[in-house]
Amino acid sequence: NVLKGYSKMQATTDQITAREVARFFYRNRNYILTAVALGFLVAIIIVVVTPKSFEAKWQMNMAQVVVNNSSNSSNSNSEEPAALIQRLRSNLTYPSEVLDVCDKSGEDEIEGYLGKSLQVQTVKNVPNAAEFKLRATSVEQVKACSNAIVAMVIAQQREIINERLAGKQEQLAQYQQSLKDEMRQLERLKKTELGNFGYLAMLDKLTWLRARIDGLQEELFLSQKYPAKLNVPIQVSRKPVSPNVPLVLVLGLLLGVMTGLLYAIGREGWHKQMSEA
Repeated sequence: NVLKGYSKMQATTDQITAREVARFFYRNRNYILTAVALGFLVAIIIVVVTPKSFEAKWQMNMAQVVVNNSSNSSNSNSEEPAALIQRLRSNLTYPSEVLDVCDKSGEDEIEGYLGKSLQVQTVKNVPNAAEFKLRATSVEQVKACSNAIVAMVIAQQREIINERLAGKQEQLAQYQQSLKDEMRQLERLKKTELGNFGYLAMLDKLTWLRARIDGLQEELFLSQKYPAKLNVPIQVSRKPVSPNVPLVLVLGLLLGVMTGLLYAIGREGWHKQMSEA
């Protein structure tokens, strides 16, 4: 009997609570609806005022440098992706032509990564690639800026390779000159009585010089054969990625509901205090 009585009282309490809640909303419906309308209006204003932003995504492979050893050849990145990411943080990395295309040349102070419009990160499980994301105010601009950045990275990594190969080119020129000198000496030895013995003595050196020249020429050629390139083509969003219209509108409605409820609760609490006083 006690349990039945408690259950009945609990049901009555729940019914009264639900009824009071319904009455509360009915009494304050105008305030709540007004707050919801204002919140929705603010959300619409934010959507209209906020500049539209379009996004481009792509991935790039780093340029490869070929190193010839005595037994085999191996490839290495001309620039590690992490180093490229840090380099792109500085605005000194971007030539004036790129800043013009990306509409950043007129700004006095540009924050890192082109005013935070560019994002660059490494690609998981791909040690020679980097992923790029770029935002701009129009499809045409984001396309042009993306192409300019890709061309810039390709040119800069080509310069890095050329700097690394500068010593190799000098070494190749020295070997080629040594080969010419040895060949001239060989011609002179052929005219002497000991020419055959001189030829045998110089054979190993000539073979070694030719092998080094062939190796360096192959290294120089292959190092220019694998420039930085797109791994994933540039993909541009046709619809703006910012502002997020559905999200802004939902947040505006929620803000309106919360504001209306807080106002209604405060208003009824104030009236209750006044009546008790």
